Amino acid sequence: MALGVLLFGRDAFAGKTVKITMKEDIKSTVYRAVNGHPSENLSKVIDLMGGIETFIGPDDVVVIKPNVQWWNQGVPNLSALNAFVDLIMNRRGGFHGEVVLAENCHRGASPWESLHSGWRPVFSRNSDLDQIFNFNDLGGHLKKKYHDNFSICHLIDVDAGNPRVFSPEDGTGYVYCDGTGGVPLISLDNGARGDDFREVIMTYPIFKTDKGTLVDFKNGIWEKGVYTDQPLKFINFAALNHHSTYCGATSSIKNYLGISDISGGPDPHKNGKLTEKFISYVNMLKQIGCLAH
Repeated sequence: MALGVLLFGRDAFAGKTVKITMKEDIKSTVYRAVNGHPSENLSKVIDLMGGIETFIGPDDVVVIKPNVQWWNQGVPNLSALNAFVDLIMNRRGGFHGEVVLAENCHRGASPWESLHSGWRPVFSRNSDLDQIFNFNDLGGHLKKKYHDNFSICHLIDVDAGNPRVFSPEDGTGYVYCDGTGGVPLISLDNGARGDDFREVIMTYPIFKTDKGTLVDFKNGIWEKGVYTDQPLKFINFAALNHHSTYCGATSSIKNYLGISDISGGPDPHKNGKLTEKFISYVNMLKQIGCLAH
């Protein structure tokens, strides 16, 4: 649902319902590679899809969203992610754009220092790279290799100090789609009544790369007061994780919670509200049984 709202957000505003219709006979092709090193399997899958040039252009800003809330088996394999960035940077025809690792692991104002995320703890498995043991190490390696063409953008929740903004004119921060300040209302409720009623709004980040590029996650690249036509690509680089016995496996859908602001926490009885009447995404998903905290 969150993905659908973000994709169709331009058509969503207060008082109007966005209806997503499905065409008949929609088919997807799933590629897989097995029995190789993680980086080899990743490269093989991209090759089966037609090569990196098929979906990444020479001037794209590519936002890659890994899951760095956990470590070891809870995150994407470091060597696979390293190989993916290398493929983009070395695509045939050249690459003049940017690659950004963007993540909100909801670990306070300095997540790169947290021992409760995949940034700082030393991995005992799922790295497969010499002298690279966590996402801080991988980020430093890629930064040294690709300089300002590569950035890490930590997306910090508003309750941890990131400002709430209404557009790129306000700079970096989080946009709350609650129908105020010229921002459309994009909301979802659980249909319940009384104390069981829950309603969430969509949130999305605006962040700046090391090159100074201002990225509006919903609407694109912003420069000199307007949105440009520079392509913005999003890669959901999720892990397949056993997320407790409460909900079992989680992957690409859960990974979007590292895009959203979940200020206030998951419990409505402990100030678990994002703003006014709206609760955080985690609260809603827990209540409908889709996600373990």
